[in-house]
Amino acid sequence: MNKITMKDIAGAANVSVNAVSLALNDRKGVSEETRIRIMETAQKLGYLDRKLRYIKTFGQHHICVLILDIYEKELKNLDFYNQILYHVIREAKYCGYDIIVHYFNEQSMSIPDCITKRHVAGIIVLGKISTLNIQRLMAVNTRMVIADHNPRLPNINCIVTDNISGGYMAAQYLIGKGFAKIGYIGDFSYSKSVKERYYGFLEALVQEGLITFEETGEYIRKYSLMAEIEPFIMNNNIDAIKRILPPKARLPQAYFCNNDAAAIMVMEALKEKGIKIPEEISVIGFDNNDRAGNFSPALTTINVNRELMGQKAVRQLIRLIDNENSEAEHTVLGVELVERDSVRPAQGWPGGATQKLTGKAASCPTPRYSPGPDAKSPRP
Repeated sequence: MNKITMKDIAGAANVSVNAVSLALNDRKGVSEETRIRIMETAQKLGYLDRKLRYIKTFGQHHICVLILDIYEKELKNLDFYNQILYHVIREAKYCGYDIIVHYFNEQSMSIPDCITKRHVAGIIVLGKISTLNIQRLMAVNTRMVIADHNPRLPNINCIVTDNISGGYMAAQYLIGKGFAKIGYIGDFSYSKSVKERYYGFLEALVQEGLITFEETGEYIRKYSLMAEIEPFIMNNNIDAIKRILPPKARLPQAYFCNNDAAAIMVMEALKEKGIKIPEEISVIGFDNNDRAGNFSPALTTINVNRELMGQKAVRQLIRLIDNENSEAEHTVLGVELVERDSVRPAQGWPGGATQKLTGKAASCPTPRYSPGPDAKSPRP
């Protein structure tokens, strides 16, 4: 292989040799955009591997984002994690960083070269990741922030949604509409976020006086669809969902689904079975994804602030980059109810007006199922 020179990099990046020299040595005289383009070109050509003194310069301007490979399909459909990723990239560029995205397999994760070779300043993980893989990453680079997942490990920076309050809010809203038979849809073992939504849902049923704590197991078995439905939701199998939905006479009055994708598939299955929404059953989701407002009927849901999650993930990581010894932060983002057309008051329920629910602590009692230590407010 021919030796790569600055002239080669200049030609590939369409800049002068002098601009390449300035960028590689992290000197003034080139724009941040040009510097990043030059550094990425140098990396692709293999120049940095031969010139170790330039790796630090490259790493100072790059962040690696890790995402489970099972989410890649969702990303192509502009789903939940794609929106967070969009705001991570946008915030990173605003702060002078470029993003390297890497998809990993949970069972056979290989740490990307950009991390092992220290070509990045830090790591952002979007979504689930095992404790073992977190420990493997931390052994290489301790500057890491996890978004939308709380691994319950010490000294780990994470940003999560207040899922317990969101689940509580959804159930409280449905109870406020006069419903006494409310089912939950989703496998609470799928992730900690989903489990917390389920716990908040249960807590509302008890604290709002719909059932006693001792009655929760029987109530859930009677009205809910849990582990048996999750594979069909993951594979977008509407026909299978139709088969396991109970007959019309045994349906609950309302379903709370653990995310909008599940809610929309359940509504599609219900409609194909000839069941009218919300006239015969109401449905509420969680996330407020792109399809929620465009589906018919438009989906009532709990909004997750994906823009703020992406922004805070970057800001929190930059704080670690600037001061690696800074205290770990666990940031919890509030949620809010988005009322649309998939829920209407129970038949015979007077008015159906409900209070405004914002997901703040004042909106509902403190859940019995605690998400862990109180969230620490992020530094400005």
